Amino acid sequence: MTPELTLVFGVLGVYLSALGIGSWIASRAPFENRGLIKTLIASQVLDFMFTLKGVFAGALPKLQGTGFLVIIVVFLTLLGLALRTATAKSSLDNS
Repeated sequence: MTPELTLVFGVLGVYLSALGIGSWIASRAPFENRGLIKTLIASQVLDFMFTLKGVFAGALPKLQGTGFLVIIVVFLTLLGLALRTATAKSSLDNS
């Protein structure tokens, strides 16, 4: 593996770790972090689209790309549930 590729994988690992930690923190207090949750959802949707494009273009192996897509869908589902909880709480507080 070339040093450049090692750097790319290192940066990707840090990004995914930060994304997971940010998602976990936001989901612990979804009402206070609605803006962060919406931003994380937007980044996950973009990540999903580019990963899917990479799989279809043959730049990513299908098995590896499918694994990434599954992780992205799990993150999106959890973030969507957190946002739904925050929205429900907001509706109850306004009533």
